Amino acid sequence: MLSRGLAGCMTLSTLLALGCADANHDDPVGSATQTILNGDAIAVGQFPTVVAVVVGQGGLCTGTLVAPDVVVTAAHCLSPAVLGYSNQAEVTQLTQVVFDSTNVFSGQGRAIRAVETLPIPTFTRPGQPDVGIVRLAESVTDRTPTPVNTDPSVIAVGTEVTMVGYGLTEDGQSGAGFFLKGRESTACSSYGVSDQMFMCFSQTAGLGKCSGDSGGPSFGMVDGVETLIGITSFGDQNCEFFGADFRVDAGRAFLEANVPEIFCIDDGLCDAACGQGGRAADPDCAPACIVDNDCEGDNYCTADGACEPSPFSPGGLGAECGEGLPACVNGQCASGGDGSLCTTTCASSDECPDGFKCNQVSGGGGACWPKDDGGCRAGSSPTPFGAGALFLLGFLALRRRRR
Repeated sequence: MLSRGLAGCMTLSTLLALGCADANHDDPVGSATQTILNGDAIAVGQFPTVVAVVVGQGGLCTGTLVAPDVVVTAAHCLSPAVLGYSNQAEVTQLTQVVFDSTNVFSGQGRAIRAVETLPIPTFTRPGQPDVGIVRLAESVTDRTPTPVNTDPSVIAVGTEVTMVGYGLTEDGQSGAGFFLKGRESTACSSYGVSDQMFMCFSQTAGLGKCSGDSGGPSFGMVDGVETLIGITSFGDQNCEFFGADFRVDAGRAFLEANVPEIFCIDDGLCDAACGQGGRAADPDCAPACIVDNDCEGDNYCTADGACEPSPFSPGGLGAECGEGLPACVNGQCASGGDGSLCTTTCASSDECPDGFKCNQVSGGGGACWPKDDGGCRAGSSPTPFGAGALFLLGFLALRRRRR
């Protein structure tokens, strides 16, 4: 078993962002032969969603495939300011992701170039939100992407994880893949770090993270499914005392805004936030209702088992919407001859509840609209806020409903 490092190349006081190991072994962390963080070498196929993220001629981080064409890594692995590039487009041009390799710089594995790199905008130094995405030039369809954790309640002191990353070996070589199992988190407060944003791990026993592993996964079991719960972020100067992972659940808003396709999917996990605020229902969650009587108040049961406001009640289909009025439960507000009403998309009137029909929407498609609206007839000339086609004013999600 080789000894190796699972922290990297940006130092602030005694903290540094973990990663950015250089293929030429110019390691600012400490001696390239340090053997403080013992791990086991990975085999090809052992962690099929774990990848190396290479920027330029040797900038090295680790990442995780979370959708066929999306890799999640650390923000500092993609930041032009950290990497020394002039802009994000230059970083993207120089980034490639390597799959199925046990040693990145040996030429082994499959490399796919990036078409987009996006670090969370709020990252400027260690201790801040540290998550980024790499969108690939082609989809990887021969493996199942790793689900991401969105539930803060599953993270606590003592959470056990498996860490995986590419980094330094004891002889100073970069790019070797190693893993550590059974690592238990400790309180971040003792290191002056936010427990709500990070998971922390003691490294005083010689186990943990170091150069090249930034952006790499800490996998945890959530409802029996191996899930991405932490992203390797930063630690102390010489990788001797602690390492910190950015909690994936703390980055949900950023991920949901940029890769919504990784949420509310059939991944074996029930995400309680799905089915609310215009999000699609999670197929892994038991339905909230089966019939209307299962819902409270003036709500009805939708076809996907969610309780929502009945038509024409505040926020419901056909209710008035706009500034100062309740938000539409499905996130869509359209303007027609009778003003602005909550609606939902449709292909035909069969997909609309009783009393609604599917009317033309400016730009194509249809929207459910009250039958007795006195205007907004399909086929007439599109005119904003007039008697022509409907104009969608707000759009958060596509969810078709039928009562």
